[in-house]
Amino acid sequence: IDIWGIYMDKINFWKKASSKVADIVEFVDKSSDATFLFMVNIKENVSWCSEKTKEYFGLSSQIFSDFKPVLQEFVHPYDREEYAEEIAKRINGTSLDKELCSHMRKKNGIYSMFTFHINELNDDEGNPEYYVIVIKNENLFPKPDALTDLYSYSPYVKDLAKDI
Repeated sequence: IDIWGIYMDKINFWKKASSKVADIVEFVDKSSDATFLFMVNIKENVSWCSEKTKEYFGLSSQIFSDFKPVLQEFVHPYDREEYAEEIAKRINGTSLDKELCSHMRKKNGIYSMFTFHINELNDDEGNPEYYVIVIKNENLFPKPDALTDLYSYSPYVKDLAKDI
């Protein structure tokens, strides 16, 4: 096995793919009505969100600085303390693999349950460079979960109301 050749193929693959990041992000963003995308440049403290995310939450811009207070504005007042603590843990590099759940307000003023999934992307030296944050609305999934065969809350209530 030519390990060096495999390594170089991997480098070339990612160099070519990096030119397609915008297309990849757009594809991921459009793949589900229930997921919303943020990217944070850690070094510059500049954040970007997709157009869909901007519209859904009623943000004034797709680009802003310091994402923490921007998102916290949409977090339910009862969840804000926990949100602040848990986001701080993730920014410090701990608990990145743990899901963060919070009620968030949509543009229409209604709160829903959201889960945050945060991944850290490193630069060539291994230092944190970006956070990719996917926020998932747990109340938008119209079908049962494939693994558990359970409904999210909104479809469950609708189906329950039909049976009563």
